[in-house]
Amino acid sequence: MDYYNTYKCAIFIFLSFLSAGIATASDNPQNQPTNIGSLISESDRLVKQAISSQANATTFRIDVNFYRESLRELMIEAEKADQNDPNLQNIFMQLVRMSALLQSAAACKTGRYIVCPAELRQQLLSQQARLQQLNVGQS
Repeated sequence: MDYYNTYKCAIFIFLSFLSAGIATASDNPQNQPTNIGSLISESDRLVKQAISSQANATTFRIDVNFYRESLRELMIEAEKADQNDPNLQNIFMQLVRMSALLQSAAACKTGRYIVCPAELRQQLLSQQARLQQLNVGQS
């Protein structure tokens, strides 16, 4: 019976943390990317968190998943609008690469924080520079 109460308490704590993290990702208007420029800005914020080694692992993972889903929705909308612009496809490819790097960073958990190896940090910074360059070229 004592294990059962401990189990219930652990589940309650987990769900509390999970719901707090979800509220963080969805209630923050800054985390509402709906176009390419806002996705690039969001990736910039996430890269800064990843290389700082001070990002809370749970919140960072939720934000990275939100970024990936926002990118997915944007790509679906572009496909429905039948936008076959090669420049747009290149930007989407670079955003997908950034998403993959951010997913890798989200897996670099040390304790409660995201701590990435130096090589991954360099890849994140290089990819962010490419995105910034494409964003300026698009404007």
